[in-house]
Parts: sequence; C-alpha cells; structure tokens
Amino acid sequence: MAKEQNCDSSFMSSTRPIRFLDLCAAPGSKTCQLITALDTILVEDRDQEQKRCNDFVIVANELNPSRAIQLRQRCFQQCSSRSLSHLLITNADGRDFENVEEGSFDFIICDVPCSGDGTIRRSPDLLHKWSTKNAEKNKPVQQGLLKVALKRLRPGGICVYSTCSLNPIENDEVVEETLNELNTISTNEYSLFNLEGSSEGSCDSLRILPAASHGGFFVAAIRRKESETGDKANIEVNHDECSVELVWKNNQSNKASVAYATSPCTRYLSAHISERLGPPISCGVPVMYKAKDENSPVILQEGCAALNALHDGLVSVVQLSKLQLGECAGHVDGRTLCIPKKLFTHINKKTTALIIRVNADDVILLPAKMIHTQKLDGTKNIDDGVSYEVEIIARPQILKRLICG
Repeated sequence: MAKEQNCDSSFMSSTRPIRFLDLCAAPGSKTCQLITALDTILVEDRDQEQKRCNDFVIVANELNPSRAIQLRQRCFQQCSSRSLSHLLITNADGRDFENVEEGSFDFIICDVPCSGDGTIRRSPDLLHKWSTKNAEKNKPVQQGLLKVALKRLRPGGICVYSTCSLNPIENDEVVEETLNELNTISTNEYSLFNLEGSSEGSCDSLRILPAASHGGFFVAAIRRKESETGDKANIEVNHDECSVELVWKNNQSNKASVAYATSPCTRYLSAHISERLGPPISCGVPVMYKAKDENSPVILQEGCAALNALHDGLVSVVQLSKLQLGECAGHVDGRTLCIPKKLFTHINKKTTALIIRVNADDVILLPAKMIHTQKLDGTKNIDDGVSYEVEIIARPQILKRLICG
C-alpha cells in the first residue's frame, strides 16, 4: 500500500475557493469548529491582503432528518452569521453522493457510523453487548461511504476516515480493503500518510484509547494523487465576484419572505448538489425577514436565523424603549420578557413570534417566540392585566447588553 510522510498546505494557499464535505456531520461539533476556524483564518488573510481566495464552502450532510435539523440549529447557535454564509446542509444517505461529480471536494471528513466500542468509558453496557458479528454488519456501509468519499476528492485532496471504535474490523480492514480495491483500478491513486503519534497498526493511523477527558477513536488520513494533466475542478465557479449575496425564499407557513446570505461558491455548489440529491435543508444563513404586510425588509440581529424555523403562525412587531425593555425583563441574564398588551399597537390571536423593535442608540431588532399569555386578577379593563411572556431567540448577550447599557 502506498504511503506518504506528510502533506503540503497548497490548498490553504490556493487562489480558488476551498470545498469541504462532512459526509456524516451530526451532531455538528466538527462542522462548527471547522467553519469557525476557516472563517477566522481567511478573514485575517483578507485583512492582511493575502493573495488567495477567501471563499469556501462546507457541505454538512446527515442521513437522519431530525438529526439534520438539530445539526442546523446547532450551527446557527454557535457560529457567526458571516461564517454561516459558507454553509450548505443536506439530508441524504452519504452513499448517494456518488451522484455528485467526482473530484468535487478538496477535503472530506468521513466519520462513519460504527459499533462505538470506543465509548465504553461513558457507556459501560456496550462492552457486554459488543460482538465481532455486529462490527462486521457495519463494515459494508463503512466501506461504501469511504469509497464514495475518496472518489469525490479532487486530485491532491485529503479524506479523513474516523470512527469512535477501536477494533480493526471497522478501522484498519475498512481502510486497507477500500484502498486495495480502488488502487487496483487506478494504480496507487490513493495513499495513506503518517499522522503524528500514529499507532503501530496494519496501516498508519491514530488509535486513541478512552480516558477521563475523552472517548476512544480511530483516525486515518488518505490523499488522492496529484493530477499529471493539471488541477482542474469538475465544478467551475466564477471567481470574479467574491461577495456574499442575498437569495430570497418564500416561507410557505405565513407567506413571508426570508433572505439567505450565501457566498458565491456556496451558491454554485448548492445548485449542483440540488440537481443530484434534491434541495438542501439549508443554504447560507437567514439574515433578513419581510412579513407579507410590510413594505420594506426587516433586518434582524445575529442569532435570529431560528425565527423562520420556529413559528408556523403570524409574526407581530412591538416597539419598546430601552427603559420599557428593562422593565419587561425578569432577569438580565435570561431570555424571557413579560410584555404588557397595552404596549402593542396591534397583535393577532394567531401570533406565534415577535420582532421587538428597541429604540436605543441605534434601532435594534430582537426576534422572539410567544410562550403564553398571562392575566392578572382584579383588573377592570380587559386589556390592563394582560401580558405576553416571550422568549428572545437572539443570543442572551444582546439582551443583557441592551438592558445594562
């Protein structure tokens, strides 16, 4: 089996966008760390006027629909709006990516489903349930995912294969057999390279044993051979414009419109993948919201992407002063507000979400979801004792900063 000692960093100095694929992305920690790190690195280079492309795209795929939704929510909560303009989330079997053009990605993470015997420290029962038979059952799926991933690599690209298992059936054997099969078709096109601290196994790899701070896992890195005829992408992107654009989409639940900020590479790759796998769950980040009864877009704060996903009814707008906002807040370190009905110009019984317009030094718009209605006893006017308890969707720091000033 062909081996390398290390890999160069030519992709990170490339003059074209970098394309990543996280084939089995949920619950999303890898995706969040990757997108944040890339955004930080490339923005710093942009500030220092480095001569390389600052655009990139991360395709995060998950087979399970509910876990794919959780993946999206986690990314929206933990990552900045700017970095999320480079994110594309799909809900498909990873093996279906064989319908996507070969050579479409520079880097691929293939963290495949496994028996999980590396997690026995936190789940001791797995030790009694584990068997070689169960590990063998996972092997065809793991090989299928790795094979698809390697073929999607661009020449010179790198794929990281990993599991939270320690047994050789799901690790060394999967890697060796897959590479032997593919290298038989094309001589030594794929090769392993040494990882720092690699184990003395049948292939160069990292095998980390469980400890108090982490579980056990296996990692192997595989590189596709550089092309002798030159490095040309199968999916070409117009790199003359590198600006983020807004793409408006209709929200079917209430006929509102939502604008998604997407980078050029993200838009192009989204169109390509949609033709082959169907529409993605998410492309870019929602940054603007326009209700059906408004004449102009409403610009939302960072962290407001969840507004479009959380409500199925109507969205109302309430205007508060900074003083009124403080009076409505129960705790400055929380998310909950109790807003008297009398402060609303108009509110519909079907309202399920709010946009709170705060008149501070600058106009701040906070999205919120309705929790329930409260009514105080002994009030004469039907509206005097009515208040609405709402939960701010934006990050708590925004509310705290507004109240504390």
